[in-house]
Amino acid sequence: MMNLFSWLTCLGICLYVFAHRGDTPPGLLAGYVLFALSLRWWLVRRISHVRASNAHLARSFELSRKYRDHRIVEAILSEKIWKGATAEMLLDSWGPPSEVKQGGDYDVWCYGRVGENRFRHRVTMKLNRVKTWTNRN
Repeated sequence: MMNLFSWLTCLGICLYVFAHRGDTPPGLLAGYVLFALSLRWWLVRRISHVRASNAHLARSFELSRKYRDHRIVEAILSEKIWKGATAEMLLDSWGPPSEVKQGGDYDVWCYGRVGENRFRHRVTMKLNRVKTWTNRN
């Protein structure tokens, strides 16, 4: 809704300014309006790109401070897991599991539910470390 409002505001301001100038040809007025709307569109896209980039940099900085190893940070940002990763690293990489099945020495973290008791990924944890995992496509 706010996006529509900003477009209409931009268009309204253009029309108001140029409507009060009697000597402006209609073609030039249309060109000015088109330019203003294009500029507004470009600015909004650029701002959202910068926000997304800043969010990625902030997450990277946070993980760097937390783990102090660039290989771990790169793996987490790439949403990878590896044998020996801690439960916290797994949470940072893949997020919370859909389901956790606890049994004896092992816990199985299940991700990506695709049906009744069926999951895309299962990660076996032993002593809060990744032991093995399976991926089903």
